Amino acid sequence: MIRPRIKNVLCDERGSQALEFTALLPLVVFIILFLVQGAIAAYTMVVASATARDGARYYSVGHSSSEVKSMVSNELAGIPLKDFKCGKNDEEVWVELTVAVPVFDIPVLQDFDVELQPIKVTMPNTET
Repeated sequence: MIRPRIKNVLCDERGSQALEFTALLPLVVFIILFLVQGAIAAYTMVVASATARDGARYYSVGHSSSEVKSMVSNELAGIPLKDFKCGKNDEEVWVELTVAVPVFDIPVLQDFDVELQPIKVTMPNTET
């Protein structure tokens, strides 16, 4: 009489889906956070490239380097500007900037900092 009861308990599969879902939930959350972080990195790269191009264009029409740096900082809108350089000669102007990708604060990944390669853009010098 006891054996059929144990057999029923062992063969009962109620709740197994909830247990499997609970086991896979951290993996699904990690994959979603990874995809979102990748999208943030791509967005940062696009914005930084466009900002460097706009800064070089702004510098090529005769604005000072401090005005260009201010414009670039404003246009980045919250993306940390790590380094900014600009220069000009008779034929062209260039703007180089380095930005850091904003990352999620995950306690396990302390001191995780993503820094993009410097973005350098040149434009013809149209200053007369």
